[in-house]
Amino acid sequence: MSATPTLVQLRRKPLSIRVDSIPPSRTAQQKGAFICHGRIRFYTKKAVRQQEETLTGLILSRLPEGWEPFDCPVRVSIKLCFPYRKCEKKAVMASRSEIPNDRRPDLDNLCKQLLDSLQTAQAFRDDGQIAALSASKTWGPAGYWTVTVEPLEEWPEFDIGLKTRSVLQSIERLSGIAEEMGDGSGTDTDEWKKMFWALEELHGEVVGILGDLEAANRKEKDAK
Repeated sequence: MSATPTLVQLRRKPLSIRVDSIPPSRTAQQKGAFICHGRIRFYTKKAVRQQEETLTGLILSRLPEGWEPFDCPVRVSIKLCFPYRKCEKKAVMASRSEIPNDRRPDLDNLCKQLLDSLQTAQAFRDDGQIAALSASKTWGPAGYWTVTVEPLEEWPEFDIGLKTRSVLQSIERLSGIAEEMGDGSGTDTDEWKKMFWALEELHGEVVGILGDLEAANRKEKDAK
């Protein structure tokens, strides 16, 4: 049997999504326009709106059961791989390697729609939480796209073994003080008050330690 680790990293795991299909090619910038009362009005085209709904549905279907959106700063990584063009060199196609894609639509516009869909699907609560962003666009033997959302909130390592020992030591100290106090008879009043305050302080320490242990256990379960 392997030893149970005492150090628990209180941090949620990244959310990783992969869809084995051609990446989205329509962007939110592809809007329609019309003139009304002398003013230009813009609207989201039906095809763009349908693509947004499709993306959101694909993301929702891949969220883990019981998913709770990240509520801390996050790093988002996006990779879009489009199928080889017919004009691709035979050597490239034979190698089945991915090569840079410098064709439209623009990568930043494609990312914007994916990020909007991630927020709509509640991968995170608000796109303002995105503190770091990386993206790439390639040609490859088959189309696919991936998104990874990684929490950037740092949690200190939590030594459960140390906390458990602290609880036991505090309980021993509590027992010792309780024995000294007895029923309070024959004890100097000031001395009795000091022991009582010490007892109150130790009780608070034990409650705090037990609260830390409960929080560590809860966060460990959330990370699994």
